[in-house]
This record gives sequence, C-alpha cells and structure tokens, in this order.
Amino acid sequence: MLTSKDSVSDFIKTEIEAFYRITLPDCPKQDQLMYTLSRYFLGLYEKKLYVSRLSGDVINYKVSHYLFKIKVA
Repeated sequence: MLTSKDSVSDFIKTEIEAFYRITLPDCPKQDQLMYTLSRYFLGLYEKKLYVSRLSGDVINYKVSHYLFKIKVA
C-alpha cells in the first residue's frame, strides 16, 4: 500500500515512463510539462501528454486529443 507522497510521485513517474516511453527530467522549473505523443495528417490531429508537477514531484498527468487545433477529449 502506498502511503507517502514521494512513493505516489515515483509511482506516477514510473507509469508515465513505462507506458509513454518518455523520460521526465528530475527537477524542471516549469510546473506543467507538455509532450506531443503523436501528430497525424500534417498536424490536423494531435495527441499531447500534460504532466503537472509540484516542487519537482509529479502529481498528475492527462492525455488530450486535438482535431484542427480544437481540444476534443
């Protein structure tokens, strides 16, 4: 059972690195990072990963889909 904040942050970071094959930097200055996972049809469809951080620890992430630069999911 995960009880501490650090172990939850490490679990989320490991999940992102294993599932999306992205290496997250240890201590970025930004609170939110954005990665483009895929882009099709000259950018008409995009899939982006947003990673939220607090004091260098990963606290949340979400995947968004864009069609014609409009967020659809």
